Amino acid sequence: MTRGCSSQRTVHPNLAPGTYTLAGGDCLFMYRGGVTEAMNPDQALYSDGRLEEVLAPLAGAPPKTVVERVIESVTAYAASAPQADDIAAMAVRLPVTP
Repeated sequence: MTRGCSSQRTVHPNLAPGTYTLAGGDCLFMYRGGVTEAMNPDQALYSDGRLEEVLAPLAGAPPKTVVERVIESVTAYAASAPQADDIAAMAVRLPVTP
């Protein structure tokens, strides 16, 4: 699953398979289903909406920070609930060229 974060701090949820043109400064966030399907002790899913809320203020952040904040958020949400799936994410940002 993929989310796109433009350099203008816009989150584009659920990018469909296809060809996209990224501009300098744009960030691409990719993750496995275990991120949004992580459950808390009450068995409520982390959800796409919660992920978008976490990503929105991180649109201009370095990729490492984006991944760290998302994983921290998922881990805090899940608390003591057992992990049922892998929680993996990756972010890349295109360099800004003069």
